[in-house]
Amino acid sequence: MLGIHAAGGVSGAHLNPAISIALAVYGRFPWKKVPLYALSQFIGAFLGALCVFIIYYPAFNAFDPDRTTPKSSGIFATYPMKWENQGSAFVCEMLGTALLVFTIFSVDDPTNMPTNPIMKPLTVGLIVVMIGMAFGMPTGYALNPARDLGPRVFSCLAGWGSDVFTASNHYFWIPICAPIVGAILGGGAYIAIISNHHDEVDDERL
Repeated sequence: MLGIHAAGGVSGAHLNPAISIALAVYGRFPWKKVPLYALSQFIGAFLGALCVFIIYYPAFNAFDPDRTTPKSSGIFATYPMKWENQGSAFVCEMLGTALLVFTIFSVDDPTNMPTNPIMKPLTVGLIVVMIGMAFGMPTGYALNPARDLGPRVFSCLAGWGSDVFTASNHYFWIPICAPIVGAILGGGAYIAIISNHHDEVDDERL
């Protein structure tokens, strides 16, 4: 919610490459800006992981001095439960992100019910919490390629090594790809089910 309040008026506060890509796919954001936005989002997540590492460095040394994955690297990136297969993990991340983007498209739609500017960040924050409660256990619910890849790269450089990419049968690609697919599906679902029918509803009301 803080990120949306702070950066919403400057950049739109996407904070997530999957959201930037979904907006671009449906003509709501210029494609030429997507690479820079994605890079900025990755850097932000990387620096966030650096802050966590600095603040909790003594705790890392006490809890896991050998830097094992996912015992302590799971603090930075997401890893699936041991019983999860990649297919179900992909679907979990995809559906969670689809719900998130469906919500974002709905609160940001000027032709929909008017939304108080204060309520937009709150609504998005609450849907993230609810998605976490519903989808969090199987995969840790990344929902955001930058949020997962940035800290994963940092943990690789900070002592956990390449295990962060090979763990759980090379799981790392799923939090990158599944949210992008889910974001496109979620945005498309909102447009197809809701946005395209606003004119019909307005005509019926008249």
